[in-house]
Amino acid sequence: MPNNNFRKVNDLADEIKYLHENGDPKTAFRQALRPWSRLTKLVKEAPDNEQPVLHHIMVETEKLLDEMKRRAK
Repeated sequence: MPNNNFRKVNDLADEIKYLHENGDPKTAFRQALRPWSRLTKLVKEAPDNEQPVLHHIMVETEKLLDEMKRRAK
């Protein structure tokens, strides 16, 4: 059975990735902040045994956010 935290984090990361690839550069970063906030909260609240995988997803997603922020300027 798939892990609920993993699925939620992965869905939020996919939402941010979609905005990165298809969103308007001027607004995509702002639109991605809400799913990013939920993603980081889920990662922080996850059990210790799930942390490494979820943290990796968070780091990769953060790279997309940084690029979106640069494009928005």
